[in-house]
Amino acid sequence: MEEQQPPSDFDGAWKSALEQYFAPFLELFFPDIHAAIDWSQPVAFLDTELQQLAPEDQLGKQRVDTLVQVVRRDGVPIWVLIHIEVQSQRDSSFAERMLRYVRG
Repeated sequence: MEEQQPPSDFDGAWKSALEQYFAPFLELFFPDIHAAIDWSQPVAFLDTELQQLAPEDQLGKQRVDTLVQVVRRDGVPIWVLIHIEVQSQRDSSFAERMLRYVRG
């Protein structure tokens, strides 16, 4: 009997990269948001709080990847929600899935 391997966690690798390179990610893709953040203040990744906002059992595997608390330059703490969808091959349901993310 062949031992079954767990599915690869591709999302976990991207999430780890996003956490490690969060500031450069925002600077590259969202420069206005990056400029509004006080980077001298700590950044907190809120995985537990994210799961409470959008439990996986409600959406299946569809969820925002990362919830981050940052402090704006004016001293106000805010949350930044980030979802990254990495596709390695064509997926006919991609557009429909993205629409469900937007609608919530």
